[in-house]
Amino acid sequence: MPWYDAGIDGTLVLIAIWVIPRTPNSPTTGRLGPPNAMGISVEVLQAAFIGLTAAVIAYEMRMKRLDKKTAIDAA
Repeated sequence: MPWYDAGIDGTLVLIAIWVIPRTPNSPTTGRLGPPNAMGISVEVLQAAFIGLTAAVIAYEMRMKRLDKKTAIDAA
């Protein structure tokens, strides 16, 4: 589980690093950086990674609950 959390956190940082220079009056450069097609596609895939990782975490948590319930029912 900690690796999933680290992956999501790191990806969110990468998205922030991409978004911040592309905002008006950017604190880093003061200029608006132009987005390109490749950059946008990478960010979309990073967002998909976050969604899939969150789904894996939810699935694993559900399976752990079901395993505990099955163990209790079997006893």
